[in-house]
Amino acid sequence: MALQLGANAYNVLNHPNFQNPVNATGDGPGTFGTILQTTAPPTTPYGAFAGALASARILQVMAKFTF
Repeated sequence: MALQLGANAYNVLNHPNFQNPVNATGDGPGTFGTILQTTAPPTTPYGAFAGALASARILQVMAKFTF
């Protein structure tokens, strides 16, 4: 018999993940170099997917019992 335990945690510190700054001068005066949005936190171990809802912190716990 064997028992395996595991856990994954994403955005544990709950800090924002910022997108790249604006790099075009045609977006309006005073916006060059500013960060206007944040990115979606990862919803799976493989990254963030469109349409997936995510909370501020994501915790996954796993247990596997083999006999």
